[in-house]
Amino acid sequence: MDKNLSSLLKWSVEHSTPSTTSNRATLPTHSPPSPSSSNAITTNDDPTTDPTTSSTATPRTQLNPELLAALMGGPSDADLMKSSIAAVLDDRTPHEEKLVAFDNFEQLVEQIDNAMNIQALGLWGPLGRLLGWGMDGEGEGEGEKKEEREGNGVNQVHGGEGAVNGTDEVGKGTEEENADLRRMAAWCVGTAVQNNEKAQERALAVGIIPKLVRLALHDTDEKVRRKAVYALSSEVRNYQPGVDELIRVLPVEMNGGVGKGDGDGEGDGDKDGKSVDAADMEAVDRIMERLRGVTVGGGGKGEGVVVNGS
Repeated sequence: MDKNLSSLLKWSVEHSTPSTTSNRATLPTHSPPSPSSSNAITTNDDPTTDPTTSSTATPRTQLNPELLAALMGGPSDADLMKSSIAAVLDDRTPHEEKLVAFDNFEQLVEQIDNAMNIQALGLWGPLGRLLGWGMDGEGEGEGEKKEEREGNGVNQVHGGEGAVNGTDEVGKGTEEENADLRRMAAWCVGTAVQNNEKAQERALAVGIIPKLVRLALHDTDEKVRRKAVYALSSEVRNYQPGVDELIRVLPVEMNGGVGKGDGDGEGDGDKDGKSVDAADMEAVDRIMERLRGVTVGGGGKGEGVVVNGS
């Protein structure tokens, strides 16, 4: 049972009528004062002797904000996650409000349960598209299409029509605004997959790693590149399939020559069946440092860098 539902049930039982009746039944009765005790106190004004405030009384369950929201019918975390991404993808939302919505989403997916719920809500597909927001040639991969078919995510928040901003025509904002959305998407991905193997598995399945590599190597905005490297680091640490995929899509000069590819710079690290140990933090760090050192010219492409799968 959901912990909030369980706590709410417990609170309801504690405050039910039988509990109140039982408490009343324990109240003491007072005998009339004797004539010889004219100065006796006839009322019980000492709270320490009141059974209703006794230290032995069972503690009552407290209603935290989440319980109050459940009691009053407020939005769940899942509802907030869907509405946040829907707001980001809605052309009518002002840019500053999109950033606020993205920030709210990032805070929600800090919780492992919410991060794992991204799949059930069908939000990996929209996150993947936002990683390419405003970049030329960004298409929708089969993994994203499958995610959206199976999920009940953003398309259903606004009833479907226009909910994903027209996936074939993305990036209607300015260059700076589009870069902001790519940066926030990478940040959210990095937070969601950090120390969360289930989320790492799903991100891998929908093709997030090649998109992050593309940002890390080709995005002209340095802030976007840094967030992409952060997300890649979170995705592959202690997750071997993620490291293997990263080595596969990285150019040889970026993966440290693992696998000794044929030199065409198209990520040949897996050809010789070699990779990097996901638990080897120093080896992973070396790859991330190379990525952090990438500089991109004004044309929007990395100098002499080609990413397989981008």
